[in-house]
Amino acid sequence: MPVFMNGAGRGSLPGRHPLAFAQARGFALGQADLVLVLGTPLDFRLGYGRPPSFGEHVKVAMVDCDPVELGRNRPLELGLASHIGLTLRQTGQALPKATAKRFETWRQTLEKKETEAGDRLMAERLSDSVPISHYRLGHEIAAVVDAQTTVVGDGGDVVGCASKIVELERPGQWLDPGPFGCLGVGPPFAIAAKLLDPARRVLLIAGDGAFGLNGMEMETAVRFKLPVTVVIGNDGGWGQIRNPQLSFFGAERAVGTSLPFTRFDQMMEALGGKGAHVTEPKQLRPALEKAMGSGEVSCVNVVLDPAAYRRGGQVSMAI
Repeated sequence: MPVFMNGAGRGSLPGRHPLAFAQARGFALGQADLVLVLGTPLDFRLGYGRPPSFGEHVKVAMVDCDPVELGRNRPLELGLASHIGLTLRQTGQALPKATAKRFETWRQTLEKKETEAGDRLMAERLSDSVPISHYRLGHEIAAVVDAQTTVVGDGGDVVGCASKIVELERPGQWLDPGPFGCLGVGPPFAIAAKLLDPARRVLLIAGDGAFGLNGMEMETAVRFKLPVTVVIGNDGGWGQIRNPQLSFFGAERAVGTSLPFTRFDQMMEALGGKGAHVTEPKQLRPALEKAMGSGEVSCVNVVLDPAAYRRGGQVSMAI
């Protein structure tokens, strides 16, 4: 059965697993006969489990350790308060071995949709335009993330874009603010991740707005000699709020969403870390590799094109 992962569930299957999908979720939810929801609330991220995000006549089953989540926002064919891992293990043991073959045509259909969606984004991912595209930043980040890198996402459009591109290999490899969108958790999460597993590299992907909330905590990382790398997608604003305002109201009514293109790299140097200021795509990979290999607290401040995310056809979710 095809699997889509969101939030902290990313990495539950390796990104290259034949049943792991990311780009075709809208199509899959709209066309599926059955959706099995595992530990994910039916909130705004899944359209509350209702049309048009879900198909009109789809059957929905849900497994969650919290019984309060069962049936929230829509009726279920089956709701089970249970340990997800044990439930899946026992279900797999009970199913006939030939069951997977029944889903092969469906899997191939989704694989085609996944490839088509990925191809549409590839032009932006490889773009040499200046200012840099969000997608090119995500592309270069993906190239330096391996199974031994814990990735922390703290932001809106910058992190949303990276989450579609950066492939993960293990559970717990991705940390983010969760459905409440509590921006500013990035630096504390990164510090905690490094303390819990010092042998693994920690990469914090932050928007400029989000980093402004708790960026001073990087001084804590310097003081305690916790080498983490933060790459800041600096598009000069609260992009996830600005883009819907532009779409709904036009530029003359996009209010309270602009920020200066702050030199966070210089701020990091003032705190005792290392900083790099990136303005051209060709600078991205060397700057990321140097920062992540330095063994020091480092900041790669990347100046982005504020309009690039909208060009990719993506829709921000905040107004």
